[in-house]
Amino acid sequence: GPGVIQTRGAKIGLNREHVWVDAVDFVEKVQAGLSSFTHTERKEALLQEAASLYRGDFAPELFAFPIEDMREYLKGRFRAAGLFLVRQSLIRRDLEAAYEACYRVLRADRTDEEAHRLLILTLALMGDRAGALRQFHRMEQILRDELGVAPSPESRHLKDLIETGKPADLDLFLKAG
Repeated sequence: GPGVIQTRGAKIGLNREHVWVDAVDFVEKVQAGLSSFTHTERKEALLQEAASLYRGDFAPELFAFPIEDMREYLKGRFRAAGLFLVRQSLIRRDLEAAYEACYRVLRADRTDEEAHRLLILTLALMGDRAGALRQFHRMEQILRDELGVAPSPESRHLKDLIETGKPADLDLFLKAG
């Protein structure tokens, strides 16, 4: 339609008044949600909306540097939003929401140790000690196979807390994270 394309000098672009772009909306919601000026409840709502817009890697079939940079930027913003939502869910003790948010982050990057660690913590807080330890070993293997590294001292400390079965220590771990 008329007015969809706009020009500024030698640049051609889409007129945002007439075209909705999911990637732009995603970035704006994440930026507003992670802003220190946004109230916590509003942050969560904005980040939930942003997370629902994220459909995986941006233009995975394209390999030009600007596209790859945008792909990594969007993935990083999704990670920040997802981990914020996990932490807020854990603070509220909404363990199902924390569990789901962890998996969303891990679907985007299965080597994200922090997301694995938060999933391990979530499983432990749900009372699934065996599941938490299985997830630690799954993370350990993924990190070794894909990145050639061992879990961080923080992740090993969490595993040790779970093995000792001290729920109060898990709360301290959550507050420290």
